Amino acid sequence: MAIVNNKVLRRVLASLFSLCTVLLLVLPAGSLASTDVLRVRAVKGGVSLRTQPYEDAPKIRGIHSDYVLDVYDERNGWYYVSYKGDRGWVTGSRVTVVERRGSSGSSSAGSSSGRSSAYGSTPTPRPASVRPSGSGGFRSFSGFANIAARPNRKLATRTGPATRYDEPGTYAQDTQVRAMSKAYDSGNGIWWIQFQMRYRGQVYCLYTGLKRFDGLDISQLPTEKVIGRCRLSMSAEAYYAPCEDAARNSWDVPANTQCDIYAVVTGSGSDYIQVEFYDSVHGTWRRAWIKEWYADEEYFY
Repeated sequence: MAIVNNKVLRRVLASLFSLCTVLLLVLPAGSLASTDVLRVRAVKGGVSLRTQPYEDAPKIRGIHSDYVLDVYDERNGWYYVSYKGDRGWVTGSRVTVVERRGSSGSSSAGSSSGRSSAYGSTPTPRPASVRPSGSGGFRSFSGFANIAARPNRKLATRTGPATRYDEPGTYAQDTQVRAMSKAYDSGNGIWWIQFQMRYRGQVYCLYTGLKRFDGLDISQLPTEKVIGRCRLSMSAEAYYAPCEDAARNSWDVPANTQCDIYAVVTGSGSDYIQVEFYDSVHGTWRRAWIKEWYADEEYFY
């Protein structure tokens, strides 16, 4: 009889646990959490929605600039919000508080309450990660090499690995560069090298032919390939590199442009994707880095 009762008790407890789990999922988030902040707005450049309240937590999606978000919880400078059916955390450094409990129109994110979360056990947020720089002050971009390369002549450059791409300019032979990746141009039977350099205080990632470098071992460089496609929901600012101090292109990627995606780089402030598209207005192919949240639809292979 005791054995039967124990089995029944276990079944009852399991049913109660399942019921509690369902209630936690269906109850409105606002009824579970407590925070003085009611709404925040994404600042220019947008913000990443993450699974946990720290910088290198997995990203759920990007949130466009000026989007107003309802806040359900607050922890150490991060806000738990809802965006287009997804819920996650955004950093207070990339949003502005627009409404607090009992007031509205605040102009700054304010300090964190530090209260415990009602959404399960959340680890203590780690400090925002700082992406390391390579030797000589060059950045280390995830997924790319960071190898010193020595030009043997002036650097004639393109924004992509072929002569069909536009030409940003030609730079002096003594320019210090770091090789990042390689791409084979089957039409001309040559390798192109993507490299980074700093020019007038800004970072550029450009392409030039392998023949312009002496002693560069391309076996150490990853080969570029298309990893996905995307469509832009709005016109996107184009950059020469995936970082906050990147040089800005003189043109934007138009809204509704369909692009091939070649790389994704997670930065300390923004996530970037390297896109390729045909600029029908100017009759040229272009590659550029854009902030990920401009991509309304993304498909990765």
